[in-house]
Amino acid sequence: MPLERQWTNVEWAGNQAGSGLLTAFSLGWQAHRNDLVVGDHVLLVAVGAGYTCGGVLLEWRGGGL
Repeated sequence: MPLERQWTNVEWAGNQAGSGLLTAFSLGWQAHRNDLVVGDHVLLVAVGAGYTCGGVLLEWRGGGL
């Protein structure tokens, strides 16, 4: 996925572990909500220490997920 399509916050917030996912999504959604159309997919992925990671694929439903 191209970097310009990724919502990140590590540049200003540093490593927040799992909570970084929620802050990056919240700010990205606020900044790009008009770019999302019904049916778009939003992938949320968090990577932790070692081999821990988690992800969820959401579908945009217009105004909310």
